Amino acid sequence: MWSTAVRRSARGAPALDTLLSEPRSERKRHADVRHAWQFYLQGIQHVKDTIKRADAFKSAAKKAGCTVKEIYWTQGQFDNVMIMDAPDDASMTALLMSLGKLGNVRTQLCAPSRRPNLRQSWTR
Repeated sequence: MWSTAVRRSARGAPALDTLLSEPRSERKRHADVRHAWQFYLQGIQHVKDTIKRADAFKSAAKKAGCTVKEIYWTQGQFDNVMIMDAPDDASMTALLMSLGKLGNVRTQLCAPSRRPNLRQSWTR
Protein backbone atom coordinates (compact mmCIF):
# COMPACT_ATOMS: atom_id res chain seq x y z
CA MET A 1 0.00 0.00 0.00
CA TRP A 2 1.12 3.60 -0.46
CA SER A 3 2.91 5.16 2.48
CA THR A 4 1.31 8.21 4.06
CA ALA A 5 4.33 10.33 3.09
CA VAL A 6 3.76 9.87 -0.65
CA ARG A 7 3.40 13.11 -2.62
CA ARG A 8 0.01 13.11 -4.31
CA SER A 9 -1.31 14.58 -7.54
CA ALA A 10 -4.34 16.86 -7.63
CA ARG A 11 -6.78 13.97 -7.88
CA GLY A 12 -5.22 12.14 -4.97
CA ALA A 13 -3.18 9.59 -6.89
CA PRO A 14 0.53 9.28 -6.13
CA ALA A 15 2.58 11.71 -8.21
CA LEU A 16 4.49 10.24 -11.17
CA ASP A 17 7.93 10.87 -9.68
CA THR A 18 6.83 9.03 -6.52
CA LEU A 19 5.55 6.10 -8.55
CA LEU A 20 8.73 5.83 -10.57
CA SER A 21 10.94 6.00 -7.49
CA GLU A 22 9.27 2.93 -5.97
CA PRO A 23 10.48 -0.55 -6.89
CA ARG A 24 8.42 -1.82 -9.83
CA SER A 25 7.06 -4.75 -7.83
CA GLU A 26 5.54 -2.34 -5.28
CA ARG A 27 3.82 0.00 -7.76
CA LYS A 28 0.05 -0.10 -7.69
CA ARG A 29 -2.31 0.43 -10.57
CA HIS A 30 -4.87 3.17 -10.47
CA ALA A 31 -8.54 2.62 -11.00
CA ASP A 32 -9.91 2.91 -14.51
CA VAL A 33 -6.94 1.64 -16.49
CA ARG A 34 -7.82 1.60 -20.17
CA HIS A 35 -6.60 -0.93 -22.68
CA ALA A 36 -7.32 -0.82 -26.39
CA TRP A 37 -7.53 -4.07 -28.31
CA GLN A 38 -6.95 -4.86 -31.94
CA PHE A 39 -8.11 -8.13 -33.46
CA TYR A 40 -5.53 -10.46 -34.90
CA LEU A 41 -6.54 -12.44 -37.99
CA GLN A 42 -7.79 -15.33 -35.84
CA GLY A 43 -9.91 -12.96 -33.74
CA ILE A 44 -11.57 -11.24 -36.69
CA GLN A 45 -12.20 -14.55 -38.47
CA HIS A 46 -14.17 -15.64 -35.42
CA VAL A 47 -15.65 -12.23 -34.60
CA LYS A 48 -19.06 -13.76 -33.87
CA ASP A 49 -17.52 -15.30 -30.74
CA THR A 50 -16.17 -11.99 -29.44
CA ILE A 51 -18.90 -11.52 -26.82
CA LYS A 52 -18.36 -15.04 -25.47
CA ARG A 53 -14.61 -14.38 -25.37
CA ALA A 54 -15.19 -11.07 -23.55
CA ASP A 55 -17.36 -12.83 -20.94
CA ALA A 56 -14.68 -15.49 -20.47
CA PHE A 57 -12.07 -12.73 -20.05
CA LYS A 58 -14.20 -11.01 -17.39
CA SER A 59 -14.37 -14.31 -15.47
CA ALA A 60 -10.61 -14.81 -15.76
CA ALA A 61 -10.04 -11.21 -14.61
CA LYS A 62 -12.19 -11.77 -11.54
CA LYS A 63 -10.20 -14.90 -10.63
CA ALA A 64 -6.99 -12.84 -11.00
CA GLY A 65 -8.31 -10.17 -8.62
CA CYS A 66 -9.01 -7.67 -11.39
CA THR A 67 -12.31 -6.00 -12.26
CA VAL A 68 -13.43 -5.35 -15.82
CA LYS A 69 -15.72 -2.34 -15.59
CA GLU A 70 -16.62 -1.99 -19.28
CA ILE A 71 -15.71 -3.32 -22.69
CA TYR A 72 -16.65 -1.19 -25.69
CA TRP A 73 -16.55 -2.42 -29.27
CA THR A 74 -15.31 0.41 -31.45
CA GLN A 75 -14.67 1.35 -35.05
CA GLY A 76 -11.41 2.90 -36.15
CA GLN A 77 -7.84 2.18 -35.13
CA PHE A 78 -8.88 -0.07 -32.23
CA ASP A 79 -11.57 -2.73 -32.20
CA ASN A 80 -12.26 -2.67 -28.45
CA VAL A 81 -11.57 -0.48 -25.46
CA MET A 82 -11.63 -1.99 -21.99
CA ILE A 83 -11.78 -0.18 -18.65
CA MET A 84 -10.55 -2.22 -15.71
CA ASP A 85 -8.99 -2.12 -12.25
CA ALA A 86 -6.14 -4.32 -11.07
CA PRO A 87 -4.50 -4.59 -7.68
CA ASP A 88 -0.95 -4.37 -9.06
CA ASP A 89 1.27 -4.56 -12.14
CA ALA A 90 1.88 -8.29 -11.79
CA SER A 91 -1.83 -9.16 -11.82
CA MET A 92 -2.51 -6.92 -14.82
CA THR A 93 0.47 -8.24 -16.77
CA ALA A 94 -0.34 -11.90 -16.10
CA LEU A 95 -3.96 -11.39 -17.09
CA LEU A 96 -3.13 -9.60 -20.34
CA MET A 97 -0.44 -12.13 -21.23
CA SER A 98 -2.95 -14.94 -20.80
CA LEU A 99 -5.30 -13.03 -23.10
CA GLY A 100 -2.57 -12.51 -25.69
CA LYS A 101 -1.61 -16.20 -25.69
CA LEU A 102 -5.05 -17.04 -27.09
CA GLY A 103 -4.11 -15.30 -30.35
CA ASN A 104 -7.32 -13.32 -30.87
CA VAL A 105 -6.29 -9.80 -29.85
CA ARG A 106 -3.35 -7.67 -28.86
CA THR A 107 -3.67 -4.96 -26.26
CA GLN A 108 -2.21 -1.53 -25.74
CA LEU A 109 -2.33 0.54 -22.56
CA CYS A 110 -4.07 3.88 -23.00
CA ALA A 111 -3.15 6.20 -20.14
CA PRO A 112 -6.01 8.68 -19.73
CA SER A 113 -5.75 12.18 -18.29
CA ARG A 114 -8.69 14.16 -17.04
CA ARG A 115 -9.16 17.80 -18.02
CA PRO A 116 -7.98 19.30 -14.67
CA ASN A 117 -4.82 17.18 -14.77
CA LEU A 118 -3.97 18.44 -18.24
CA ARG A 119 -4.29 22.05 -17.14
CA GLN A 120 -1.97 21.38 -14.22
CA SER A 121 0.55 19.71 -16.51
CA TRP A 122 0.61 22.71 -18.84
CA THR A 123 1.31 25.14 -16.00
CA ARG A 124 4.44 23.29 -14.79
